[in-house]
Amino acid sequence: MASVVDQVRHLLAQGYRIGTEHADSRRFQTSSWQTCSPIQATRESDVISELNRCLAEHNGEYVRMFGIDPQAKRRVSEMDRAASG
Repeated sequence: MASVVDQVRHLLAQGYRIGTEHADSRRFQTSSWQTCSPIQATRESDVISELNRCLAEHNGEYVRMFGIDPQAKRRVSEMDRAASG
């Protein structure tokens, strides 16, 4: 989890928002990720709480976090993580 916290800290410091996607094993194999609403929080602790909620909500699925550049409206720095379960 430390690398996720470091990544969140890095993305927030650059002014990016945090987004997530999830996929069950079938969708993961076909790269059919389902997008969640972007996290609106900008405080690190609030973002981490939202990420933990997302992992709990999608327990047993793959979850991918990425930065969103709000100015250019594009993704930056994707990070995959398999949820436990």
